[in-house]
Amino acid sequence: MVSKEDVLSNSHKFLSKRGEEDLSGCIPFLGYLDRDGYGQFQFRSDSKKKNIQAHRAAYIIHTGEELCIDDVVMHSCDNPICVNVLHLSKGTQADNVKDMVMKGRCAIGVNNGRYIHGRYCKDKKVVSDYAGFEKGHIPVNMSIPIDLAYIVKDEIENREKGVSLISISKKYNVKYQFVRDISCGKILKFERN
Repeated sequence: MVSKEDVLSNSHKFLSKRGEEDLSGCIPFLGYLDRDGYGQFQFRSDSKKKNIQAHRAAYIIHTGEELCIDDVVMHSCDNPICVNVLHLSKGTQADNVKDMVMKGRCAIGVNNGRYIHGRYCKDKKVVSDYAGFEKGHIPVNMSIPIDLAYIVKDEIENREKGVSLISISKKYNVKYQFVRDISCGKILKFERN
């Protein structure tokens, strides 16, 4: 865990990675972004590499508050790269979920990962059960029936030239990221049991 003192002593480096304010008032973080689009502020302290989400670092620098591991720094703008402290507030995970629901950003209906081909898959075995996989190879938020996951994998492996991953995702009504992750071996690395 990164301490408040570590962040404050490296605030000059953080400030050099802030972009210009855009029309919506967001200030983008210009450093490294993780796969979810959140800025990652990296620095060295006591000759050790440290890493903290950029919006958490911005909040600490602005308020001088120590954040515990359970504290969530929420974006009122819903822009993950924004480090404008006027758009940030401290809360809990429950506050963050409540905010998500109130703003309509939660996965409901056809956007829900358990909603497959016109029905919810509650009783079927799903990929997120880690069936036959090494831990860490399956995204936690993914809930695709395991049979469908292997059908998509077979389709990718046996596709004809010119068939895109996007067309496969549309054909099976699954997210493109799911198809892409299978294609590059991030998930379903292992064969069926």
